[in-house]
Amino acid sequence: HLSALDFSDPPKNLYRYRLEGFDPEWHEVGSNQRIATYTNLDGGEYLFKVKGSNNDGVWNKKGVELKITITPPFWQTWWWYSLCIIVVLGTFGLIYWNKSSQLRRVRKIARALTSSEERYRNVVENSIEGICVVQNNRFKFFNPEAVRLFGYPIEQLQQIPAENVIHPEDKTEIDLINEHQSHNGRTLSHTLRIVTEKAETLWVDIKAVTITWGNQPATLIFLSDVTEKKKSVELLIQTEKMMSLGGLAAGMAHELNNPLGGILIGVQNIQRRLSPKLRNNTKISSETGVDLQKLQPYLEK
Repeated sequence: HLSALDFSDPPKNLYRYRLEGFDPEWHEVGSNQRIATYTNLDGGEYLFKVKGSNNDGVWNKKGVELKITITPPFWQTWWWYSLCIIVVLGTFGLIYWNKSSQLRRVRKIARALTSSEERYRNVVENSIEGICVVQNNRFKFFNPEAVRLFGYPIEQLQQIPAENVIHPEDKTEIDLINEHQSHNGRTLSHTLRIVTEKAETLWVDIKAVTITWGNQPATLIFLSDVTEKKKSVELLIQTEKMMSLGGLAAGMAHELNNPLGGILIGVQNIQRRLSPKLRNNTKISSETGVDLQKLQPYLEK
C-alpha cells in the first residue's frame, strides 16, 4: 500500500512508483489505487522506488526506496541448470553408448553370419553329393557336383524344367515323392535314373526335404551317383545266375555219368569177350563152334 503524509486533502494525493530492473518507466496512480502488484518476477535483485505529491501537485523529490531480493525457484537456479546439462549430456552419452553397443553387436553378428555363410558355402560347394533346390519345377540352386551329374551348362540348367532330367520311366517315382512330401514333409532315400545332356543314363540315390526358399515352399535334394554300384550289383546277380546254371549242369552231368559209365563198362566187357586175340575166347569159341574172326566184321557193320 502507498501512503503520502499530507492530510489536507488526501483524495487529491498522487503517487509514482517504479521497480528498477523490471519497469522501464514510472507508474502514476491516484489515491484510489494505492497498491503496486508484481507477479512472475524472475529471481534477482530489484529496487522499488515510490514518490508522492500533495493536493497541490508538489512531488517529493527524494521519495523512498526498498531493496527487494527475489529467490528464484529451483528450476531457475544455476545448480539446476548444471544438473540438467549433466543429465542431458549423460542421456546423450548413454544413447551413444547404447547405439555403439548395438552397432558393435550388429557388426559381430554380421561377421559371424559372413563366416557361417562362408563355411556353409565351402561345405556345399565341396560336397561329394549333388545338392540342388527345386521350386515350381525349376532349379533355383545347385552346387558344382549337381551340375557335373546333370551335365548341362549352368545357364541351360536354370532354364529347363527339373523333370526333364528324370528318366521317363522314373517320373512316376517323382510324383510319389512329391505326394509323400506334401503329407510328411520328409522322404526316405529313393533310387532313380537321370538323363544327362549327352543322353547318358545315371542311377542316383536322392534324399529330398521340404524347405522355404524366398518365402515359398521348395524341395532341397541331395543326389549321390550310384551308377557303378548299380552295375556292380547287376554283374553280381548275373554271376550268381551263371554259377547256379553251372551247378545245375554239373549235377546233370553227374547224374548222366553213372549210367553212361555202366554202359561203357558193359561195352568194354563185350568187346573183350568177342576179341579173337584172347586165348580164353578162342578156346571157348572152338568148343561152341562160333567163328570169332567172322563175328567181328558182322558186328562192325
